[in-house]
Amino acid sequence: MESGRVDQGSPGTSGVVADTVRSLAHVDVLTCPPGTPVAEAAALMAGHKCGSIIVADGGQPLGIWTERDALRLDFDRSGAFDEPISAHMTVPVVTIEGHASLEGAALKLRERGIRHLVVVDDDGSMIGVLSQTDVVLRLGINSYLSFRSVSSVPFRVAFALAHDTDVGEAVRRLDASGSDAALVTEHGEPVGIVTERDIVRLLARRVGSACIGDFATRPLISVSVNATLIEARNILEARRFRHVVVVGNKGETLGILSMSDILASAERGYVRHLEESLDARAKQLAEMERRIELILRAAGEGVVGLDSSGTVTFVNTTALELIGRSETEVLGRNWVGMTCAFPSGGACSSVLCAKEDMDVHREATRHRTCLLKRSDDSEFPVEMSATSLVEGGERVGTVLVFRDITERRRAEDALHASEQRLRLLLDAVGEGIYGLDRDGRCVFVNPAAERMLGWSSRDLIGSKLHGLIHHTRSDGSHYPPEECPVHSTYITGARREVKGEIFWRQDGSCFPVEYLATPIMDGNELTGAVSVFRDVTERLRAQEGLRRERDFTRWVIDSLPGVFFALTSDGRFDLWNRSLEKISGYDAGEIGRMELSALFEHDERDFVTEGVVEAEILLVTKGGKRIPYFFSGRRMPPVDGSKLVGMGVDISQRRVVEEKLRQSNQELEAFAYVASHDLQEPLRVVTGFVQLLNREYKGKLGEDADEYIGFIVDGAHRMQNQIRDLLEFSRVGTQGKTFEGVDLEQVVDEALLNLHPRIEEAQAVLSRDPLPTVMADRQQMIRLFQNLIGNALKYRKPNATPSIRVGARFEGGTWVFFVRDNGIGIASQYFERIFMIFQRLHARDEYEGTGIGLAVCKKIVERHGGKIWLTSEPGEGTTFFFTLNGVE
Repeated sequence: MESGRVDQGSPGTSGVVADTVRSLAHVDVLTCPPGTPVAEAAALMAGHKCGSIIVADGGQPLGIWTERDALRLDFDRSGAFDEPISAHMTVPVVTIEGHASLEGAALKLRERGIRHLVVVDDDGSMIGVLSQTDVVLRLGINSYLSFRSVSSVPFRVAFALAHDTDVGEAVRRLDASGSDAALVTEHGEPVGIVTERDIVRLLARRVGSACIGDFATRPLISVSVNATLIEARNILEARRFRHVVVVGNKGETLGILSMSDILASAERGYVRHLEESLDARAKQLAEMERRIELILRAAGEGVVGLDSSGTVTFVNTTALELIGRSETEVLGRNWVGMTCAFPSGGACSSVLCAKEDMDVHREATRHRTCLLKRSDDSEFPVEMSATSLVEGGERVGTVLVFRDITERRRAEDALHASEQRLRLLLDAVGEGIYGLDRDGRCVFVNPAAERMLGWSSRDLIGSKLHGLIHHTRSDGSHYPPEECPVHSTYITGARREVKGEIFWRQDGSCFPVEYLATPIMDGNELTGAVSVFRDVTERLRAQEGLRRERDFTRWVIDSLPGVFFALTSDGRFDLWNRSLEKISGYDAGEIGRMELSALFEHDERDFVTEGVVEAEILLVTKGGKRIPYFFSGRRMPPVDGSKLVGMGVDISQRRVVEEKLRQSNQELEAFAYVASHDLQEPLRVVTGFVQLLNREYKGKLGEDADEYIGFIVDGAHRMQNQIRDLLEFSRVGTQGKTFEGVDLEQVVDEALLNLHPRIEEAQAVLSRDPLPTVMADRQQMIRLFQNLIGNALKYRKPNATPSIRVGARFEGGTWVFFVRDNGIGIASQYFERIFMIFQRLHARDEYEGTGIGLAVCKKIVERHGGKIWLTSEPGEGTTFFFTLNGVE
């Protein structure tokens, strides 16, 4: 079984007359489907202590089953408890609309002689249940009950049932008597009471055959026949009973008084009072209508009365003046057709032109701004209110109230345009802007301020901003509002410009600000202040960065080993390091007044002052000492007044070293001469005589002697080659030619010509890319390419045709040259070793040579300001790369 409750609200406060039935209805309604067994429905009622249950299907009430209906059930019939509730419910259900008045509900209960009404919505959906008790208790009957006694109420003579009466019989007798309660007696004396609610509980428990006395409510609660009705009601409410026994002056039982008896008596009295009041109210209403008509005719707004079809039944003077018509022209005509204007776009703006408004059959007031037309067809905007007049649930007419808002519309448009311009201006500026009234409360704030402060305008407007954004100083101390410059502005009207303060964001962080507070004046009256502020975090951070950069620059300059200076455009010192003061002997004040030329020999002053990039000059100290310096300078665009920045290094020691180096080079050249002449000559003599011995005595002195002589000859030849190569290596730097433009195409041709026999022998295949012209030593370039190509021929793979490629590519502003082969390759751990003098990777019987060729290549490349390197994989070949800084 399913049961439900309708929950829409709660009834009004006790003792207060509610406006409508909806406000008083019990919305916590007990419901059940029509197929629910009677016993189960009774159990629901007993469990919820309800006097009725609504039988509903799909939210629509079908019938009602009450405690009185329970008395009509045959408790002795088999299966009676399981019969569907729909077979015993009362139909049809008496309903009342939720918007009906309580007076109407009281009359309906009285006319129908029932105790419950089902409250429904406009579409027939059930809202709740209204009982007779609910209505009467809210109709203000306390005074009535206070002055009436129990004896004034026609309470019922007590109906008695013997204690041992069977339940089924008791139910039948109680139903036949028309009473809702009976006394239970033992030996002729009343001992308890049985009510309709008790019968419902028995039904819920399926009790059919038992003594009714076992279920009576005990002990009996009584009230004197002379007590007031309010005393009787209070007893019932305090005990949560619905019946009380009435006793006479001698304690004899006179009858049973129920809450229904009290309410019915009160209701009859109230209805008579209501009828009298309605007559008086009708007279008052007629007088009120007369007065209202006089007021409406004199009102400053247009007032028009329409019937249900939209025909004018009433119009006041103001309305006639606004539409430019007479009363005769208006009365009896359709208001919409006569006055409604339809603006462009086809949308009707009148409050009555929408079909849904014409069809509304409930009291409602609609407010709209629309256009009306005058008798000359000119249009004007009005603000209109339309209130439907409803009688008996049907709309019988409409009252229109309207005013001409032409001037207001113009003022609003002008104000809106001004506000838009101001808003666009406030939104566009990058500074934060907010306005305060005389109490320090925010009245406006722009988006930039919202972004910087982290608060939304909803949080800021209406709040005292000092407590939100300016409450604490940067040192953490409290900032009283009376000490705030902005506070001073909106109190005294003083304009304040402030730096070095902070504002606080919503997240608790702060940021440095500069702000300007300006008073807002309305005529001569000070009304507040406007503050414009900017976040100076980035500027302070930049200033701090600049300070640190300057400190660091100062530290770097003072840490330089030589002298450093910067000149102004007129040649005076603008910046210098401490070394300049220490070395020159001049103090800071003297240097600041000097020109750079005052520190140098007369014939060299112009040379330095003009900002030559590099120069060796003599610095003259305050004491007259002349110190050789190497200066490096740069001519700069005028920045902060500076024109020339230079740095000088004392080269006194360098000159001493250079002189020693010059002498050392002369000695090396002499050694090279000795090595090439004096050492070569005795070596040739030794070699010649050994060769002579080999010719004269070969085979005569024995095999050992022949072998020894061969060793001597070979060693002499190798020593001769090493001395020759060493001489060549030493002459790379000492006897090199002056650089000139060299066509590397011709250089490679000559190198290949020198290597022609070896190329033919190896049957090598050579290819090359176009090569540029460079500033270089021609003979050393020939030697460089000849060594690298010869190296490729020497270290070729057995049984494979050598393939050699020479080329160049332009990268990063310089030329990179390469010689690539498909030879035996070199392991990466030997990449550095092969460029060292006399370093060999193979035995002499495998590959000839002294191990000096690549060392010569490296020295040639470095003499030309370049570098040399290689890539290689064993068995895959090798590529040598080198660069030349002398490229044209």
